[in-house]
Amino acid sequence: LLAVAEGHLDDLPLDDLPRFREAFSERLTTDCPRALVEIDRTGELSDGARTDILRVVEACVADLKPSGNEQGD
Repeated sequence: LLAVAEGHLDDLPLDDLPRFREAFSERLTTDCPRALVEIDRTGELSDGARTDILRVVEACVADLKPSGNEQGD
């Protein structure tokens, strides 16, 4: 929800959302384990955890290539 609310997914084609969700889930677990533990333990989103999560969002969006649906006829 944070990524959507802050507009990080605005330019992502809808067809790429499943790929984003999968990549985000995997990277979040490997790149931000402390943030996940902190959120689980406190129920709060600290500034540091927010920054870490948004860094992963941006990396996942940047890594996604067009799904191939935009090819010309």
